Amino acid sequence: MIFSSIFLVSLFLFSGCFGGNDSATSTAPAQSMGKALKPISHQVSFIETSSTSEVLVNSVGVGDNMDKASHDSKLASIWFVLMGSDIRLLDSDEAKQKFSKYSRWFYKNSDKYITYSSGLKSKKQSGGKYYVGKNYKINTRLLKDDLLAKNIIKDTDDLAEEIDFPVTSIMSNAKTPKFVSDIVLSFLSDKGFEVEIINPDSKVDKVISTSLALSGNIDPSYLLAVSAGSDIFIDINPTVDSKQKFDSEFKKASVSIKAYYTVSKKLLGSATGFSQELETSSDNLVLQEATNDAVNKLLSQIKRNWAKESKKGKNFKLILTTEMPENSDLVYKQLKSKCRKATRKAGKNVFDFNLQCPFKNSMELFDFLNDNYQGVGKVFREMDSNSLLIVKIGGSEEDEFEIE
Repeated sequence: MIFSSIFLVSLFLFSGCFGGNDSATSTAPAQSMGKALKPISHQVSFIETSSTSEVLVNSVGVGDNMDKASHDSKLASIWFVLMGSDIRLLDSDEAKQKFSKYSRWFYKNSDKYITYSSGLKSKKQSGGKYYVGKNYKINTRLLKDDLLAKNIIKDTDDLAEEIDFPVTSIMSNAKTPKFVSDIVLSFLSDKGFEVEIINPDSKVDKVISTSLALSGNIDPSYLLAVSAGSDIFIDINPTVDSKQKFDSEFKKASVSIKAYYTVSKKLLGSATGFSQELETSSDNLVLQEATNDAVNKLLSQIKRNWAKESKKGKNFKLILTTEMPENSDLVYKQLKSKCRKATRKAGKNVFDFNLQCPFKNSMELFDFLNDNYQGVGKVFREMDSNSLLIVKIGGSEEDEFEIE
């Protein structure tokens, strides 16, 4: 009897020693079984964008001891980049659901994505728990590559084909150093956007400037963006503050970036980036840090908002000139039957339409008008520029109208 009891106790201890710490069926708290494979804490804050592929964050972890709290802070930093911030890589419910099948793998390999880990930035003990704060630099490109490899998220090229990433213009001006515009250009190009910098002294197409001026659009930046054929245009406003401390010069920068739909001038997204206050005589050093911060924040907004709007259709501006106002009524009726949104601003013989239609570009819009128009005269294309279409309706292509 004594032998049996000893045998049962020994068997129980033996099985307990060799129970798997990573057992999927265990209901015990993760940290009681060793290091967790998902974060407990979500207390993470964004610090800066180091480059197009790295971000620096501050992460506070929680645990039963310092070691577990430190480990939790590392996992939380990965969680933040994946789904906890404006720059999150998992930006849809579908992606999050797919990730759930691989979450243990990603968190187990968290060291792969961390290129820098600081010493302790904060620590405290409360309620029997330890709280540890550290800074981590995360390689977002490497993390994204693994998400792509496991088919959790879509490749930029595939996504661009699916939603047609916007053609983008960056408006250059005297207040914005060229290298700041170049940083934004490089960042967006690296993410798969078709983008160019528009100089303020660039020439505006005469047909575009005349037609848009007659419709009431005379803003120079707007005319340049339309001439470039852009879907959206970006305005950059940098600021550098300087102060003296202990006979040394310290600088801190902020950069505000706003993105607008070209045809409607409606705000698509905005973000402000900041640099740390640094001891330096160079504006460029702090401006670079602030610009990286701003454009990284803005990019996520553009992708989400553009993808959402693209499902409803592409935005177009149509300028129509005709000597017979009833032709405008026919075109308006035709557009309303096809487009999700169609608004018209009418003059005597110049008509300005803002549209949201299921066409990829202005040539498809023209083909639709040309194939379905049933009024007097014919539809002639004067100019097309991606999201802008300028047409006239008359007896022949050579007809000239007196614009009023």
